[in-house]
Amino acid sequence: MSILNSIMKQWQFALKYEAKTVKKMGGDVHLLKNGECLLKEKNQAIYRFKRGMETIIPERSSIKASLDGKRFQGSVIQISGSDMIISLTSFIGNRVKELEIHTEPWQLLIELSNRLEEAKEKKSKLQRIQRVLKPGDIARHPTDIIKNGIHELMLRTKYNPATYLWGPPGTGKTYTLARIAARKYIKGQKVLILAHSNASLDVLMEETALYLEANDKWIPGEVIRYGNSSDSSIAKHPSLFSAKWVESRFPHLAARSFKSDGETDYHAIDISSRQLFKDKEASIINQAKIVGATLSKAATDQAIYLQSFDLVIVDEASMAYVPQIGFAASLGKRILISGDFRQLPPVAISDHKYVTRWLKEDIFHRAGIVKTVETQNRHPHLYILNKQRRMHPDISSFTNRHVYGGHVEDHPSVRYNRKSISEKKPFSQQAAIWVNTQIAAIYGAKDQKSHSRFHLYTALMSIQNLLEAQAEGTSSIGFISPYRAQAKLVNTLLEIFFPEDRTTGDKEGLAAATIHRFQGSERDMVLFDTVDCSSHNAPGRLLTNEQSLRLVNVAVTRARGKFVAFGDAKFLKQKTASQIPVRKLLDHLHSHHAVKQPSIINKHVLSLHKRLRWYRPNEVESLVSDLQKAKKEVILSTPHWRELGEEVKKSLMKMNEEVKVKLIANSTTSIPLKRFHPLQCSYTFPFIVIDRKVMWIGGEQLGINELQPARLWTKKGIQLLFELMNVSPQKSIKIKSFLKSATWKSEVSLGDYITKWTCCPFCDHHRTIRMHRNGKVLFSCSNCGQERYLTVKQVQVYLEHKQLLCPDGHQDATADKVGGDIFIKCNKCESMVGISHLY
Repeated sequence: MSILNSIMKQWQFALKYEAKTVKKMGGDVHLLKNGECLLKEKNQAIYRFKRGMETIIPERSSIKASLDGKRFQGSVIQISGSDMIISLTSFIGNRVKELEIHTEPWQLLIELSNRLEEAKEKKSKLQRIQRVLKPGDIARHPTDIIKNGIHELMLRTKYNPATYLWGPPGTGKTYTLARIAARKYIKGQKVLILAHSNASLDVLMEETALYLEANDKWIPGEVIRYGNSSDSSIAKHPSLFSAKWVESRFPHLAARSFKSDGETDYHAIDISSRQLFKDKEASIINQAKIVGATLSKAATDQAIYLQSFDLVIVDEASMAYVPQIGFAASLGKRILISGDFRQLPPVAISDHKYVTRWLKEDIFHRAGIVKTVETQNRHPHLYILNKQRRMHPDISSFTNRHVYGGHVEDHPSVRYNRKSISEKKPFSQQAAIWVNTQIAAIYGAKDQKSHSRFHLYTALMSIQNLLEAQAEGTSSIGFISPYRAQAKLVNTLLEIFFPEDRTTGDKEGLAAATIHRFQGSERDMVLFDTVDCSSHNAPGRLLTNEQSLRLVNVAVTRARGKFVAFGDAKFLKQKTASQIPVRKLLDHLHSHHAVKQPSIINKHVLSLHKRLRWYRPNEVESLVSDLQKAKKEVILSTPHWRELGEEVKKSLMKMNEEVKVKLIANSTTSIPLKRFHPLQCSYTFPFIVIDRKVMWIGGEQLGINELQPARLWTKKGIQLLFELMNVSPQKSIKIKSFLKSATWKSEVSLGDYITKWTCCPFCDHHRTIRMHRNGKVLFSCSNCGQERYLTVKQVQVYLEHKQLLCPDGHQDATADKVGGDIFIKCNKCESMVGISHLY
């Protein structure tokens, strides 16, 4: 036990160290929407908000809310489906469109450490933890009476203190665990079901309830799901959920009516009765025979951790911290640990050696299970589910070979069962496809705040594939990416294009998330955007580090019938070694002739949605028409003016004076526009934005001849894109001069003035100047050979001596520098001219 005590001290140190690091970084940030005040009192206000699918916060958690630069203390009262009810210390209005809240997740880590400290005081709990870490070399269950897989697991969990279940995706892990829990319950045992996420727990509890109902063993109140859940889960089995069960038995505690704006009735938990409600809920939990909760809930709520169970079942164990599994083991006489150590590991952000050892690797590794499997041996306490029924064989062929090394094979029925999905568009009759995005590489970029990568063109291609799939009747679709910025961009587009399909908690609708967030979910069709391309110089660590095999595995195995990957094939082949998992995936699909080029989109596709239109590369009329309809501004982003199509150039040069032309370019010197406003931006990939509502990308007119142009109509999406690109007005150095010439061009040109009135600073001889091919003015001294570029200061001197007027007759000019380019700007009408016009 002395060794175990030492290990547990390391656990507690790691948890506290991680908590300290998380606290230092400020916790998690969530955005709540459509808030309504339910109750306004002297020292508090109660609000109900709509939460996003990823916003899962334990009840009673402390929060800090931010609105218009002000901060408010508060707490989470209740989460029910898509609703979150919070208490704030101040009233912030009857209706609140959006509210940013900051949580304190480090509290959960401290609570877990406290539970481990309590476990040290009981010898029985320490023994249970010890058996998880060292389950022994001999299995005690009889092997001569085994009837089937379920029966074997029933025997294992009866005779062995700890049993490990390896369940790769689609192998029936939920099916199996539900039947183990139900059969133990039928035998009169008390079972605790734990999972890392609410989504997985909901699925497992629902499956358990369905099995009991089908076998006439369902008794309301004896199987209880404790904690937050989705709307759809509650709707299917309201009596399964503790809060709903309390409401049905004690209706006087359930709700109270509040008035908002004197018109509408809203219902929320009566704050004055909240404690009594919780007491009743705890009593129900104590009496239940099967209890389901998340690992976090179990460690923070005494209704769970003060009890003892005959069997504890832990799902998603590979995503849990090792100390969480140790704590779970302390709650039961036996434990069944289920997970897939080939999927994503636990996530911790600090770097201490104890954190790395105990919080960044799963229990399968720390207990020696993985080591045994990798040496081709069978661990005595490991049971493997090896028949997958989820994925079309064309999808699973990659993971079966390259991830699971032959331990998993397809069930004979799966190809037929997934045929109805794979035969539909997009890419009809194909289940696994790689779309080569090489020609769109210029649209790869980074969010300048988080440095997370995104790709505008592949985001729009993903939306197009979603539209095609929905037109064919596929509604269960997921978009996943390693990068948060790309997931955020596509999520925003989903809200715009598919508002009716964005119901929070609908597991079979549309969803976009990072791969980490999507683990545990599945869809009929999955779009996997690697994002990485030649614009990023090198592949990101998410796709190339030591955990990348797990990441790619999760991405592929989310799909049931169709898997579509987007990526720059040439870039990945040049920049990654053949053993890198994402490269293996690309090579695997290439060997199956499943690498496609973005195809010309036909007339049928053009009509799928008014907000997104695709055209042939040489399209001119529609773009010019949009430019002619501009009312306030046109924003042009182009690496080089000369690459633009002639029709776009003409339209911009003929733009009405009331329409401001704003420019993002690598060089502004040779741009022949009469007036324009420079913008600062981290990237200059080609696009045109008209009145902040319509965006054009790709096509010959924007200098990318082989790439289909796309027209996007969305103000919200463009706003987010500009935030990611860090678009802002160019700062100017303002120099006031009173100029009297009739035009921008003076009687004495800039070239003549410089050669006559300035001398070489090295030898005091006059210099000659010439326009360099990069558009900059270069001085050259024939005497000493020194060369220098023209500076802003020299242009300022010229402005002070040579009096000029802008074309509109104003007398206030500015010398500006954008990048390495110098230009002159009128501070009143904002007309602008490059140095070449004065040269």
